[in-house]
Amino acid sequence: MKPRRKYPRLEISPASARFIRQGHPWVIRDRKTGDTHHLTSGAIVDLVGHDRAFVARALVDPKEGVVARVLTRDARETIDPPFFERRALRACALRQACIDGETTNAFRIVNGESDGIPGLHIDRFGAYAVAQIYTEAILPHVEVIYRTVMAAFRLRGLYEKRRFRSPRGIDRKQLQGRLLLGEAAPESLPIREGGCEFLVRLQYAMDMGIFLDQRENRRRIRLLSREREVLNTFAYTCAFSVAAALGGARSTVSVDTSSNHLAWGKENFTRNGLDPASHAFVCEDVFAFLEKKKRRFDLVILDPPTFSGGKGTFRAERDYGRLVSAALGVLRPEGFLLCSANAAKLKALAFRQAVFGALEAQGREFQILATPGAPPDFPTLPAFPEGEPFKSCLLRVF
Repeated sequence: MKPRRKYPRLEISPASARFIRQGHPWVIRDRKTGDTHHLTSGAIVDLVGHDRAFVARALVDPKEGVVARVLTRDARETIDPPFFERRALRACALRQACIDGETTNAFRIVNGESDGIPGLHIDRFGAYAVAQIYTEAILPHVEVIYRTVMAAFRLRGLYEKRRFRSPRGIDRKQLQGRLLLGEAAPESLPIREGGCEFLVRLQYAMDMGIFLDQRENRRRIRLLSREREVLNTFAYTCAFSVAAALGGARSTVSVDTSSNHLAWGKENFTRNGLDPASHAFVCEDVFAFLEKKKRRFDLVILDPPTFSGGKGTFRAERDYGRLVSAALGVLRPEGFLLCSANAAKLKALAFRQAVFGALEAQGREFQILATPGAPPDFPTLPAFPEGEPFKSCLLRVF
């Protein structure tokens, strides 16, 4: 029988041990966290309580506030390349089961801690993938994960972006997509999503052109848009507008402060056989546009970034209620309002209170049609709210 491998021990506080046993995957450094100076980033450690009892096996990064990220709570499990291969295959199997590959070829393959691979997101875009790394600790272990994902989906190439902080902060150069495996993708790469096509640019640092966690909401908007006038705020590359137009919207208006993103949006319209000249693209601050109240709409989409400049400074956790109040001024009675946010600091309860509170303050009655989270390729853990930043609600407002 092969002897069980021994790992260095890292003592954690009773509070941390309790959270880990309840299912949270992070150890946040506190006064009772043991010494980590002798450990290297990416080392495997056994987390133990003050009684030296085993709690979990984890990746460690001595430089981070999140000093350890759980890999397994099974003391018998060895952490080696086959371990990461099994985790990657398990993640791939979920997506193969829940995504219709014939109609959709852009989705998340690995969702970090929720897939048991902490600090790593991998998204598929057609025949290519983009890996985003949020902790240096996973770096020594990614090669087998990448190759497993590439083989499972027969991908042509994989890009890597590093989003963890160094002592000097986030390195903007590392946010650029770096081709790591296989061949380079075209500069503008078309992807499929449930009957729509969108152009993505994998080499770009942050904005590749599509937010994959909004896939189900785009499907809902397409169904609701027939013969309706649709306003898409913070439109980015106009994916919601394309979905609405394909759904038979009478008109769409896309508002964003970036002329480059709106030009990209027009390319998306053309890609789907839609004439951009038949739709409106407004390069303006969203609040300034809403305040003018020049026209009213049957369907309004609010999908702001977590933070933006413009007229004042917008922070989702502080200003979402103000945004909803402004949007109500252009929404017709019995109109539909889609509110969404992808902000970890804006908790689900606070999000609902901001949205519902704004409606109640104006005396508007409403029905809740759906409160969708992210689609199933973005699984979550019950004890890990930090891994569930996406929240949304679809309302009918009277």
